[in-house]
This record gives sequence, C-alpha cells and structure tokens, in this order.
Amino acid sequence: RGKLNTADNRDASSTLHNDKKTMIKDSRCPNILSGMNQGQWIKRPLTSQEQIPPSYQRNDGRCGDVSYDQSPQFRHMSFKAICNPKGETPCCYTHKCINVSETDCRCPTCYDERQSIHAEYAQWKPEDDRCMVKNFTSIEACSLLNETTLHFVGDSFIRHVFAAMVVLLTNNPEGALKNTTPRSNHLNTAANISRNASELCISQEKKNYTDVGQSTNMPDPVSSDFPKSHILKAENLDISNSSRVRRKADTGNSSLAITSQTSPRTTVDKKPWPRLLWIGAHAPGLLKSSKFSEQTAAGVQSFNKNVYKVLNDFRVPYLDTFEMTKGIVSFDGTHYGYGINMLKANMLLTYIQHELSSDPDWR
Repeated sequence: RGKLNTADNRDASSTLHNDKKTMIKDSRCPNILSGMNQGQWIKRPLTSQEQIPPSYQRNDGRCGDVSYDQSPQFRHMSFKAICNPKGETPCCYTHKCINVSETDCRCPTCYDERQSIHAEYAQWKPEDDRCMVKNFTSIEACSLLNETTLHFVGDSFIRHVFAAMVVLLTNNPEGALKNTTPRSNHLNTAANISRNASELCISQEKKNYTDVGQSTNMPDPVSSDFPKSHILKAENLDISNSSRVRRKADTGNSSLAITSQTSPRTTVDKKPWPRLLWIGAHAPGLLKSSKFSEQTAAGVQSFNKNVYKVLNDFRVPYLDTFEMTKGIVSFDGTHYGYGINMLKANMLLTYIQHELSSDPDWR
C-alpha cells in the first residue's frame, strides 16, 4: 500500500499526452479556406455618418428590371431600379415601390434595401470559432509577408483586394493612391468608406508596392500572359481571378476556357513554387440587373462551380466569397467597398499564416 505503480503511471501519462495532442489537433481549423467563408454578419450600430448612397428610386415608383433615365455613377451600365429604403414606399414588389414592412417584403420578386447589410458597419463571424478571420495590424501583416512576393492577377475584383492590402500594409486609408495623385482626388474616407473602391480610379491607384520594410513586393497586376511567362519563376503566392476566363465562361464553354487557362499550372503542380490561390467571384448586389444573365446570382454560382471543379483537379486552393457577400450593399451591383475588400485581404493573410507560414519553403 502506498507503492507507486510505475506502469499505471506511464499509462496515465501517455493518456494525458495523447489527450493534449488531440486537444491541440481539435483546436486547429480543419479547413481554413472553407471555414472562414461559412458564417454570418453581426451588425454594428450605424454612425451619423453612415453615408448610404442617394436614393435610386424612380419618380414614377417603378422598380426592378426597369432602367433609369440617367443611371447613377455609370451611365454606360444598366442597373436594377430599387426603392428608397428611408422613403414612404421602401419595398419593391412586382416592379412597384410599395409601403410594407421588411417582414412582408420577402418574396422572389421583392427587393428591399432595408434588409441589406453594410459590411463597413458589421463584423463577419465564421460558424466555427477555430476558423476566425484575423484582423491583421500593419506590423503583423508586414512581418508575415517579410521576404515574400505576392502577384495579384485578375480584374477589378482582385485589384480592389490589392488596394485593400496596400491600405492595410501602410496603415493609411489613402495608402493605395499614387504619390502623384492630386490632393483634390484624395479620398474623404469618412464620407466614402462604403464606396472607396469606385473612387480609387485605375489611373490614380498604385500598381505595385515595394517600400514596406524594403522587402515586401506586390508587383503590377500583369497581363493574361503572366502564367506562361512567369510559370517557372520562384514566387511565393499568386492570387488569381481571371477576367479573361470569366469572359470566355460567359459563352457557356467555361470548362474548355478554364482548362486552357489553368493547364500550364500542371507543369509545376508538384513543385514548391509558385503557390496559387484562386479567389472565387462574389455575389452580385441588389443593383445588378438581370439584363446580364451571366452576372446574376445563378450565373455567378454556375461559373464558380465550374471553376472549382477544374481547380480541384489541379489541387489549387479556392477561396469562396459568394456566400459571405450575399445581401451586402454593393455601390454598383458588381463591386464592393472597403468592408468586403479588407475582409478578403485579411482572409488572404489568415490563409497564409495558417497554411503557409510554417512551411520552410514559403520564404
């Protein structure tokens, strides 16, 4: 009695050690890319400077798939006419603005801006607490990206993520603007927080950024020949969403078009360089007209599905952004502002930290 049973003690110690390993394993997000994009938006109180865009309600009260005499912001595009969310008839029901509650304005032909969420005044919360999106400080982001190279290859969707990344790295709301940008063109960030992506004109926006710690390099979004000309160059990560692929996919031949764009990657599939991440197309906003059938929710989902099938065969990681952008305010029905693009930038950094930073081949 009182004698220590070393065998039992070893068994208990081994069990405890295994339990700790299991706990550590269980505390790690099983799939960071899919885990980050499954969640919900938690609204925050709006400030007095919420700056909701001006009313897009027509004078005759018609709404839905009817055009404006003069489209707001972009006259060359068609928009879905919607009702003034703060007016007397905020609900668009069967092409007419009417006065009903939000609860009663929920149907296949109903459009209600009152139900839309401003990403700038909300927080994205993944369902799995292990897969939270880290909000990086500029110091943390610079440390993570030290001695790495990121190429942002794509259209305006990717260009806006690039702009958000530069804003984050510089810790400056105007950090994505060229140094030569006239002061009159600089952002009034308090007034344009939900629309800064549209205000950042291509001609005034930086195409490369190299002066963070003198080691982080994010070159110009290059041409569609980039995968061929740089395929063997040792780079750290490509963030892609090809507009050329999307335009071809609009014809219905998406599988062929996508394969033709991604097939060169197979030559480096088992090599450490480059690392490729594909960011899926986000959901269209309330202003998106069904005139562009391939850009409606159904069209975008079909395209994303076809892209994912091909990329999955090549084992290319894919970040889906469709679900998290459903119901979010878009300033033109196609693009999103500061809130969504900063979230995407932080998702990218979270992915790098979670999946790549511990890999000795990453740097």
